[in-house]
Amino acid sequence: MRVLVTGASGFVGRAVVRRLRAEGHVVRTAGFSGKVAVDHTIALGETADWSCAVEGCDAVVHAGGRAHVLGRAAAQATATFDDVNRAGTITLAKAAARAGASHFVFISSIAALGETGGNPKRESDDPHPNTPYGQSKLAAEQGLVELSEQTGLVVTCLRPPLVYGPDAGGRFRQMLKWCDRGLPLPLASIRNQRSYLAVENLADAIRVCLARGSASQGLFNVADEGVLSTPELLGLIGAGLGKPARLFGVHPLALQILRQLGLSQPLDKLSGTLVLDTSRFQRQLDWAPPVSLRQGIVDSARHYRYRVLQELE
Repeated sequence: MRVLVTGASGFVGRAVVRRLRAEGHVVRTAGFSGKVAVDHTIALGETADWSCAVEGCDAVVHAGGRAHVLGRAAAQATATFDDVNRAGTITLAKAAARAGASHFVFISSIAALGETGGNPKRESDDPHPNTPYGQSKLAAEQGLVELSEQTGLVVTCLRPPLVYGPDAGGRFRQMLKWCDRGLPLPLASIRNQRSYLAVENLADAIRVCLARGSASQGLFNVADEGVLSTPELLGLIGAGLGKPARLFGVHPLALQILRQLGLSQPLDKLSGTLVLDTSRFQRQLDWAPPVSLRQGIVDSARHYRYRVLQELE
Protein backbone atom coordinates (compact mmCIF):
# COMPACT_ATOMS: atom_id res chain seq x y z
CA MET A 1 0.00 0.00 0.00
CA ARG A 2 1.23 3.52 -0.78
CA VAL A 3 0.67 5.74 2.26
CA LEU A 4 1.21 9.45 2.81
CA VAL A 5 2.19 10.28 6.42
CA THR A 6 1.92 13.92 7.47
CA GLY A 7 3.79 15.31 10.44
CA ALA A 8 6.50 12.84 9.42
CA SER A 9 9.29 14.91 10.95
CA GLY A 10 7.60 14.96 14.35
CA PHE A 11 7.73 12.58 17.32
CA VAL A 12 4.63 10.58 16.40
CA GLY A 13 5.09 10.83 12.65
CA ARG A 14 8.60 9.39 12.75
CA ALA A 15 7.39 6.35 14.68
CA VAL A 16 4.51 5.82 12.26
CA VAL A 17 6.83 5.99 9.25
CA ARG A 18 9.20 3.44 10.79
CA ARG A 19 6.38 1.04 11.62
CA LEU A 20 4.66 1.23 8.25
CA ARG A 21 7.89 0.80 6.31
CA ALA A 22 8.78 -2.20 8.45
CA GLU A 23 5.37 -3.61 7.49
CA GLY A 24 6.25 -3.25 3.81
CA HIS A 25 4.21 -0.17 2.91
CA VAL A 26 5.58 2.41 0.49
CA VAL A 27 5.57 5.55 2.63
CA ARG A 28 5.61 9.10 1.31
CA THR A 29 6.34 11.76 3.92
CA ALA A 30 5.16 15.32 4.45
CA GLY A 31 5.97 17.87 7.11
CA PHE A 32 6.81 21.49 7.70
CA SER A 33 9.43 21.75 10.42
CA GLY A 34 11.99 19.57 12.13
CA LYS A 35 15.41 18.10 11.44
CA VAL A 36 14.12 15.09 9.51
CA ALA A 37 13.99 15.46 5.72
CA VAL A 38 10.58 14.82 4.13
CA ASP A 39 9.37 14.27 0.59
CA HIS A 40 6.95 17.21 0.68
CA THR A 41 7.30 20.38 2.75
CA ILE A 42 3.78 21.71 3.24
CA ALA A 43 2.42 24.01 5.93
CA LEU A 44 -0.90 22.79 7.27
CA GLY A 45 -3.81 25.13 6.73
CA GLU A 46 -6.98 25.71 4.76
CA THR A 47 -5.12 26.91 1.65
CA ALA A 48 -2.47 24.15 1.51
CA ASP A 49 -1.99 22.39 -1.83
CA TRP A 50 -1.75 18.63 -1.32
CA SER A 51 -2.32 17.52 -4.90
CA CYS A 52 1.24 16.33 -5.58
CA ALA A 53 1.67 14.74 -2.14
CA VAL A 54 -1.49 12.61 -2.31
CA GLU A 55 -1.23 11.64 -5.96
CA GLY A 56 -1.23 7.85 -6.29
CA CYS A 57 -1.66 7.22 -2.55
CA ASP A 58 -4.01 4.54 -1.28
CA ALA A 59 -4.21 5.99 2.23
CA VAL A 60 -3.26 9.01 4.31
CA VAL A 61 -2.17 8.97 7.95
CA HIS A 62 -2.55 12.49 9.29
CA ALA A 63 -0.14 12.89 12.21
CA GLY A 64 0.50 16.59 11.61
CA GLY A 65 -1.11 19.40 13.56
CA ARG A 66 -0.61 22.16 16.07
CA ALA A 67 -0.43 21.10 19.69
CA HIS A 68 0.87 24.26 21.36
CA VAL A 69 0.79 27.95 20.54
CA LEU A 70 3.10 29.90 22.82
CA GLY A 71 3.34 33.63 23.32
CA ARG A 72 0.07 34.49 21.55
CA ALA A 73 -3.22 35.95 22.70
CA ALA A 74 -6.03 33.48 23.30
CA ALA A 75 -7.99 34.67 20.25
CA GLN A 76 -4.94 34.24 18.01
CA ALA A 77 -4.28 30.79 19.46
CA THR A 78 -7.86 29.72 18.79
CA ALA A 79 -7.68 30.95 15.20
CA THR A 80 -4.38 29.13 14.64
CA PHE A 81 -5.70 25.87 16.05
CA ASP A 82 -8.79 26.14 13.87
CA ASP A 83 -6.86 26.85 10.68
CA VAL A 84 -4.27 24.11 11.22
CA ASN A 85 -6.16 21.37 13.03
CA ARG A 86 -9.66 21.73 11.60
CA ALA A 87 -9.49 23.49 8.24
CA GLY A 88 -6.08 22.04 7.42
CA THR A 89 -7.27 18.51 8.13
CA ILE A 90 -10.38 18.87 5.98
CA THR A 91 -8.38 20.38 3.12
CA LEU A 92 -6.01 17.40 3.20
CA ALA A 93 -8.83 14.85 3.39
CA LYS A 94 -10.64 16.43 0.44
CA ALA A 95 -7.44 16.29 -1.59
CA ALA A 96 -6.99 12.63 -0.65
CA ALA A 97 -10.54 11.79 -1.72
CA ARG A 98 -10.13 13.61 -5.04
CA ALA A 99 -6.89 11.72 -5.69
CA GLY A 100 -8.62 8.38 -5.18
CA ALA A 101 -7.30 7.43 -1.73
CA SER A 102 -9.61 5.02 0.04
CA HIS A 103 -8.62 5.50 3.69
CA PHE A 104 -7.87 8.50 5.91
CA VAL A 105 -6.50 7.90 9.43
CA PHE A 106 -6.66 10.98 11.65
CA ILE A 107 -4.70 11.14 14.88
CA SER A 108 -7.03 13.23 17.00
CA SER A 109 -6.84 13.50 20.80
CA ILE A 110 -8.85 12.65 23.88
CA ALA A 111 -8.91 16.44 24.33
CA ALA A 112 -11.66 16.44 21.69
CA LEU A 113 -13.88 14.68 24.22
CA GLY A 114 -12.70 16.71 27.21
CA GLU A 115 -10.18 15.89 29.90
CA THR A 116 -12.27 16.32 33.03
CA GLY A 117 -14.39 13.85 34.97
CA GLY A 118 -13.54 10.67 36.82
CA ASN A 119 -15.39 8.03 34.80
CA PRO A 120 -13.66 6.10 32.00
CA LYS A 121 -14.04 8.05 28.76
CA ARG A 122 -16.06 6.27 26.06
CA GLU A 123 -16.48 7.20 22.43
CA SER A 124 -20.24 7.57 22.97
CA ASP A 125 -19.82 10.26 25.66
CA ASP A 126 -20.99 13.76 24.81
CA PRO A 127 -17.89 15.80 23.92
CA HIS A 128 -17.06 18.84 26.03
CA PRO A 129 -13.60 20.00 24.95
CA ASN A 130 -12.34 22.74 27.27
CA THR A 131 -9.35 24.03 25.29
CA PRO A 132 -8.95 25.58 21.82
CA TYR A 133 -6.81 22.57 20.92
CA GLY A 134 -9.52 20.09 21.91
CA GLN A 135 -12.21 22.13 20.19
CA SER A 136 -10.23 22.18 16.95
CA LYS A 137 -9.70 18.40 17.08
CA LEU A 138 -13.43 17.80 17.65
CA ALA A 139 -14.33 20.11 14.77
CA ALA A 140 -11.91 18.21 12.52
CA GLU A 141 -13.49 14.89 13.50
CA GLN A 142 -16.95 16.20 12.72
CA GLY A 143 -15.83 17.58 9.36
CA LEU A 144 -14.23 14.24 8.46
CA VAL A 145 -17.44 12.37 9.26
CA GLU A 146 -19.35 14.65 6.89
CA LEU A 147 -16.73 14.22 4.19
CA SER A 148 -16.83 10.45 4.58
CA GLU A 149 -20.60 10.46 4.09
CA GLN A 150 -20.26 12.62 0.96
CA THR A 151 -17.36 10.78 -0.71
CA GLY A 152 -17.23 7.24 0.69
CA LEU A 153 -13.72 7.83 2.03
CA VAL A 154 -13.07 5.47 4.95
CA VAL A 155 -12.20 7.67 7.93
CA THR A 156 -10.63 6.43 11.16
CA CYS A 157 -10.29 8.92 14.03
CA LEU A 158 -8.02 7.82 16.88
CA ARG A 159 -8.21 9.59 20.25
CA PRO A 160 -5.07 8.92 22.29
CA PRO A 161 -4.21 10.31 25.73
CA LEU A 162 -0.66 11.55 26.42
CA VAL A 163 1.67 9.76 23.99
CA TYR A 164 5.06 8.97 25.49
CA GLY A 165 8.47 7.89 24.30
CA PRO A 166 12.11 8.94 24.68
CA ASP A 167 11.68 11.64 22.00
CA ALA A 168 8.35 12.95 23.29
CA GLY A 169 7.93 16.64 23.89
CA GLY A 170 5.39 18.42 26.04
CA ARG A 171 4.56 17.25 29.52
CA PHE A 172 6.30 13.88 29.30
CA ARG A 173 9.58 15.54 28.31
CA GLN A 174 9.06 17.96 31.18
CA MET A 175 8.73 15.07 33.65
CA LEU A 176 11.82 13.36 32.22
CA LYS A 177 13.81 16.54 32.76
CA TRP A 178 12.47 17.06 36.28
CA CYS A 179 13.46 13.57 37.35
CA ASP A 180 16.80 13.62 35.52
CA ARG A 181 17.74 16.84 37.32
CA GLY A 182 16.67 15.42 40.67
CA LEU A 183 14.15 18.16 41.35
CA PRO A 184 11.96 17.66 44.44
CA LEU A 185 8.34 17.40 43.34
CA PRO A 186 5.31 18.01 45.62
CA LEU A 187 3.28 15.19 44.07
CA ALA A 188 3.63 12.21 46.42
CA SER A 189 0.13 12.55 47.90
CA ILE A 190 -1.71 12.60 44.56
CA ARG A 191 -4.10 9.65 44.17
CA ASN A 192 -5.22 9.95 40.58
CA GLN A 193 -5.41 7.49 37.67
CA ARG A 194 -4.42 8.26 34.10
CA SER A 195 -4.18 6.42 30.79
CA TYR A 196 -1.09 6.71 28.60
CA LEU A 197 -0.05 5.48 25.16
CA ALA A 198 3.39 4.36 24.01
CA VAL A 199 4.26 5.86 20.63
CA GLU A 200 5.09 2.33 19.43
CA ASN A 201 1.58 1.21 20.37
CA LEU A 202 0.03 4.13 18.51
CA ALA A 203 2.06 3.28 15.40
CA ASP A 204 0.99 -0.35 15.65
CA ALA A 205 -2.67 0.64 16.06
CA ILE A 206 -2.39 2.64 12.84
CA ARG A 207 -0.84 -0.37 11.11
CA VAL A 208 -3.86 -2.45 12.12
CA CYS A 209 -6.31 0.23 10.94
CA LEU A 210 -4.75 0.27 7.48
CA ALA A 211 -4.75 -3.52 7.32
CA ARG A 212 -8.43 -3.77 8.29
CA GLY A 213 -9.63 -1.03 5.93
CA SER A 214 -13.35 -0.31 6.21
CA ALA A 215 -13.57 -2.36 9.44
CA SER A 216 -11.70 0.50 11.12
CA GLN A 217 -14.21 3.15 10.06
CA GLY A 218 -15.22 5.29 13.01
CA LEU A 219 -14.00 6.95 16.18
CA PHE A 220 -11.86 5.07 18.68
CA ASN A 221 -10.12 5.67 21.98
CA VAL A 222 -6.70 4.03 22.01
CA ALA A 223 -4.33 3.63 24.96
CA ASP A 224 -2.00 1.22 26.70
CA GLU A 225 -3.55 -1.42 28.92
CA GLY A 226 -3.71 -0.25 32.52
CA VAL A 227 -3.43 3.10 34.27
CA LEU A 228 -0.92 4.87 36.50
CA SER A 229 -1.09 7.49 39.20
CA THR A 230 1.27 10.42 38.75
CA PRO A 231 3.55 9.22 41.61
CA GLU A 232 3.67 5.77 39.97
CA LEU A 233 4.55 7.32 36.63
CA LEU A 234 7.34 9.41 38.12
CA GLY A 235 8.62 6.37 40.02
CA LEU A 236 8.89 4.40 36.77
CA ILE A 237 10.64 7.32 35.08
CA GLY A 238 13.11 7.42 37.95
CA ALA A 239 13.72 3.68 37.61
CA GLY A 240 14.49 4.09 33.92
CA LEU A 241 16.81 7.02 34.58
CA GLY A 242 18.61 5.15 37.34
CA LYS A 243 17.81 7.87 39.90
CA PRO A 244 14.71 7.65 42.14
CA ALA A 245 12.13 10.39 41.70
CA ARG A 246 12.25 12.85 44.60
CA LEU A 247 8.62 13.11 45.64
CA PHE A 248 7.16 14.65 48.77
CA GLY A 249 3.61 15.18 49.92
CA VAL A 250 2.01 18.53 50.68
CA HIS A 251 -1.33 19.61 52.03
CA PRO A 252 -4.02 20.30 49.37
CA LEU A 253 -4.03 23.93 50.53
CA ALA A 254 -0.37 24.23 49.56
CA LEU A 255 -1.18 22.93 46.08
CA GLN A 256 -3.86 25.58 45.84
CA ILE A 257 -1.28 28.25 46.68
CA LEU A 258 1.02 26.89 43.98
CA ARG A 259 -1.84 27.22 41.50
CA GLN A 260 -2.23 30.86 42.48
CA LEU A 261 1.48 31.36 41.76
CA GLY A 262 0.96 30.38 38.14
CA LEU A 263 1.47 26.62 38.29
CA SER A 264 -2.17 25.71 37.76
CA GLN A 265 -1.83 24.07 34.35
CA PRO A 266 0.93 21.55 35.13
CA LEU A 267 -0.50 20.80 38.57
CA ASP A 268 -4.04 20.26 37.31
CA LYS A 269 -2.81 18.05 34.46
CA LEU A 270 -0.66 15.96 36.77
CA SER A 271 -3.18 15.67 39.60
CA GLY A 272 -6.34 14.99 37.57
CA THR A 273 -7.79 11.62 36.60
CA LEU A 274 -8.18 10.70 32.93
CA VAL A 275 -8.98 7.07 32.09
CA LEU A 276 -9.94 5.88 28.61
CA ASP A 277 -12.19 2.95 27.83
CA THR A 278 -10.45 1.36 24.83
CA SER A 279 -12.55 -1.81 24.64
CA ARG A 280 -14.26 -0.78 21.41
CA PHE A 281 -11.00 -0.50 19.47
CA GLN A 282 -9.53 -3.68 20.93
CA ARG A 283 -12.70 -5.66 20.25
CA GLN A 284 -13.53 -4.31 16.78
CA LEU A 285 -9.94 -4.42 15.45
CA ASP A 286 -8.85 -7.49 17.46
CA TRP A 287 -5.88 -5.51 18.75
CA ALA A 288 -3.80 -5.56 21.92
CA PRO A 289 -0.97 -3.09 22.53
CA PRO A 290 2.38 -4.87 22.05
CA VAL A 291 4.24 -2.64 24.55
CA SER A 292 3.24 -2.86 28.22
CA LEU A 293 2.61 0.41 30.02
CA ARG A 294 5.08 0.02 32.88
CA GLN A 295 7.89 -1.37 30.76
CA GLY A 296 7.24 1.24 28.11
CA ILE A 297 7.69 4.08 30.61
CA VAL A 298 10.89 2.58 32.03
CA ASP A 299 12.35 1.96 28.58
CA SER A 300 11.49 5.48 27.43
CA ALA A 301 13.29 7.00 30.41
CA ARG A 302 16.27 4.67 29.94
CA HIS A 303 16.65 5.62 26.28
CA TYR A 304 16.24 9.29 27.13
CA ARG A 305 19.02 9.07 29.71
CA TYR A 306 21.29 7.28 27.24
CA ARG A 307 20.83 10.06 24.71
CA VAL A 308 21.52 12.74 27.32
CA LEU A 309 24.76 11.01 28.23
CA GLN A 310 25.69 10.69 24.55
CA GLU A 311 25.22 14.44 24.09
CA LEU A 312 27.51 15.16 27.06
CA GLU A 313 30.38 13.09 25.65
